[in-house]
Amino acid sequence: MNLDSCYQMIHRPHITASLPVLTTLYTQTEMLRQSTVQVQRQLVRHSSTTSSYSTQISRAREACASSLRQYDKSSYILSAYIPSPARDCFIALRAFNIEVSKITGNEESQVNKKLRSTIGVSSTDLRIKFWEETLYKIFQNPGSDQVVGEPVALLLRDSLRNGLNLDVSYLNQILMSRNEFLKRQQFQTVDELCGYGEGLYSQLNYLVQNLLLSDQLSPSTVALVEESEKLRNLITEIAAHLGQATGVASMVLATEYNAKVQDKVYLPVDVMSRFELSQEDVLRLYQGHLEEDKATKNDVELLLRDVVYETCITANDHLLTARSKLEEVKTTTKEIIKSQSQPLVNQKSGSWKKSLPDCLFVPFMNAVPLSLYLSSLEKHDFDLVKNKIQNPYWKLVSRTFRSYQTRKI
Repeated sequence: MNLDSCYQMIHRPHITASLPVLTTLYTQTEMLRQSTVQVQRQLVRHSSTTSSYSTQISRAREACASSLRQYDKSSYILSAYIPSPARDCFIALRAFNIEVSKITGNEESQVNKKLRSTIGVSSTDLRIKFWEETLYKIFQNPGSDQVVGEPVALLLRDSLRNGLNLDVSYLNQILMSRNEFLKRQQFQTVDELCGYGEGLYSQLNYLVQNLLLSDQLSPSTVALVEESEKLRNLITEIAAHLGQATGVASMVLATEYNAKVQDKVYLPVDVMSRFELSQEDVLRLYQGHLEEDKATKNDVELLLRDVVYETCITANDHLLTARSKLEEVKTTTKEIIKSQSQPLVNQKSGSWKKSLPDCLFVPFMNAVPLSLYLSSLEKHDFDLVKNKIQNPYWKLVSRTFRSYQTRKI
């Protein structure tokens, strides 16, 4: 019996009923009416909450995407190839890297001096601590309704709620690596530069790799990877090599900025010593102190070119190793498909490009900007002074698409 029929029975004049019956009927009707109103209010409240949360996620997504458009165009382009359920998480991870890179170690600033004299820490310490605590909160209790104002944190928490694979240890390692870098005055060897790349860029690669191996994204890819320990090791090694190569290349490309703004040179000391180039020479070159001494300026530029070339050999070696291991991945994948040991793999493998599923290959596509930068350096004879080494947007788009289609990095 619905609410309308109850009221009609009470108010029809031709119906005769005893007072107890009418009283009982009226009581039941009121209870039904109040229950209906309560349900309607709950639905409105739930709808409002859902709408509000959806709006927060939408704004956080736009904020992170905007950050990528401005500071990391290659990741912004790559986001289009990430499966839709994981895309928010991907842009949040890359935006997190941008936020961490904005943490600077300007210990001589007035703000830092004031902070150290009053509370014994610097603004750098505070920002690192902020992110450590933020990550702890969202990973400890992703279902919490506590307000999260940081767009990156909001998208990461939402990803955890959706059951995507995320390991906070990789994020903490990125923070630790950044903190160690800010305290560093120089890199003694190329191996130390590679270690920097491992602590930062390789961790990002591991994060994206694990993200795309979430069960709900591609069960067939997960089944493929679980079938072979060799395959698992190979994809991890590729992520590591690409991260180390990116670390070396990024530090080379940041030479001008570091010399002008940070008053530091992060090219490996042992390589510079081999070519008898001092850090002081590089600083004087980029800070304009050699403009009146053309002969010395020319000599320093030539020596710097040699140092850059020698350093980039290591980055290129890591890239070549990653490519070689990718060919092994293709061979191993074909063997698994041929063995027909995994029904789910057999069912889905027909749609995989070059026998590689998207969720396995897409994380390797961050090699595209690295490859373009190294090629551009070679094209300009490794001259950082006279040439501005950049990857045009159109070229990034074109090469990324080609990489996706051909399954090559």
